[in-house]
Amino acid sequence: MEQNKREIMLSIVVPVYNCADYLKGCLDSILEIDVENYELILVDDGSQDGSPAICDAYAEKYAHVKVLHQENQGPSAARNHGIDIAQGKYLAFVDSDDWIDDGLFADFLSYMENDDELDICISGVAKNFPDGREEDYFPPLGGRLVHTEKFFDSKEALEGMFAKADYFWFLPGKVYRRELFQSDRLDQTVATSEDLDLNWTLFKRARKIFYSDVCRYHYFMNENSLTENAKVVKRNNDDLKIYRRLLKQEDISPFCREMLEMRVLQRDYVNIRELMSEQGSKNVEFEEYYRELRETLANFVPTTKYCKYLKESLSALTGSSEECRECCWKPYAKLLLQVTKLADAGRKVYIFGLGPISRVMGNLLLKAGRDFSGFVVSEASRRSKAEWMEHPVLLLEDLEEEATVLLTLTERGQKDIADLLDHKGFENYEYVDIAPAFTAGV
Repeated sequence: MEQNKREIMLSIVVPVYNCADYLKGCLDSILEIDVENYELILVDDGSQDGSPAICDAYAEKYAHVKVLHQENQGPSAARNHGIDIAQGKYLAFVDSDDWIDDGLFADFLSYMENDDELDICISGVAKNFPDGREEDYFPPLGGRLVHTEKFFDSKEALEGMFAKADYFWFLPGKVYRRELFQSDRLDQTVATSEDLDLNWTLFKRARKIFYSDVCRYHYFMNENSLTENAKVVKRNNDDLKIYRRLLKQEDISPFCREMLEMRVLQRDYVNIRELMSEQGSKNVEFEEYYRELRETLANFVPTTKYCKYLKESLSALTGSSEECRECCWKPYAKLLLQVTKLADAGRKVYIFGLGPISRVMGNLLLKAGRDFSGFVVSEASRRSKAEWMEHPVLLLEDLEEEATVLLTLTERGQKDIADLLDHKGFENYEYVDIAPAFTAGV
């Protein structure tokens, strides 16, 4: 019997945008699933590379592959478009640079078909890196047992989502009963936390939720993704919009409230720090963030160890607006002086690593008019890109003799990297004094 005359069991929505290098691997992994009747919906969000042609080629070859082409509106709009036309009894999402193991959807559908109250199934997620490495993502590395399966009610599942002990609020890696969505869709006005916003509604509606810690969804750590490249203050403000919205919910549990308030504190504090980095000056307007931070601190009654530490640290660092300004600027001022002295001594300055703090430091140097030579990683497997922030990314072994490496990780992390460089026989490195602004639990 033809597919369009049968009930479609599963709709899989894939938002596509400029991902030609990864798209075939993603689609091929989906086409391997052992599900008798499903549709694969590809929503091309105005791609400018070869992605649209790849989508069309798969649709021509496979009758159950559908393609929608739209002007660029962002991944949320693409997913929403896919949800709107989905016909499956169940709904799942896969990002276009990720891939899945073949048993993921088949097993979950079997469970849901045999339990009319099971509305959501959640898979463990693996992180896959450009160099081929793979690590557990959720549950966190080292947190997975031999095999763990759990059933939750709505309240338990929401608190588990905020605890991030087993799973997170990404839409991918889950299977939903499609009727849960009703008329609700992703918020297209934000670039981050839109998954949290929608999953909050879906989890609250769900009668029963199943979780398996087997990592059968593979999240590709692509440095060109939206999450990696978006401006930090913009991303934080999008997060804050969603967090504030959820905090207004009347039936929010005390634990979920504490986790949301914790994230509000983090985002407000980091915004102050990031504004200085983005402008290369401590003379920035941050009063709105400071005021909200202090108000949240005053009403914050933490119960968990981490949240208690966060409140204590931020209370000490932000006693007044000027104290907060000086505290956030202090490591930047020290860095500028440090790089100036090295440059005056004829040294070439490289920043170690490609993490968030390295980006913050590099951006600060550029905005403040103090250039540097580039970034450095310890070995080839760590170099996910050849250039970053328009500066080269070199291997430690390729550095010039007159080069000095700045260690810009956390305090404990700097010691670990220093030990590694010593082991490799590289002596030209310097610590960066990032305390206390970067060691306050945020």
